[in-house]
Amino acid sequence: MIRGGMFRSAADFAREAVRDKLREAEPISLGNFSAKDTERKVDDFLTKNPGPHFASEIAEALGLDFRMSLETVKRMVKDGKIRKARNDPQ
Repeated sequence: MIRGGMFRSAADFAREAVRDKLREAEPISLGNFSAKDTERKVDDFLTKNPGPHFASEIAEALGLDFRMSLETVKRMVKDGKIRKARNDPQ
């Protein structure tokens, strides 16, 4: 690509690759939902998508704030509404 003139140097190529990855990782929008709304959305997601999921995966799929999703998942586990996929080593 450098020889073809698409990029001036390997560093130019690397910068563009990093920018592309950062754009992909950037959330499109984060919903500002109450704890109850977040719990409902997490529950709906898990019902429609059975199997183990990370809180980060749920947050990304639903466009939710990661911290709120993580706290919601922890609370739902504590309340017995959902269970961990595996035992926590601690």
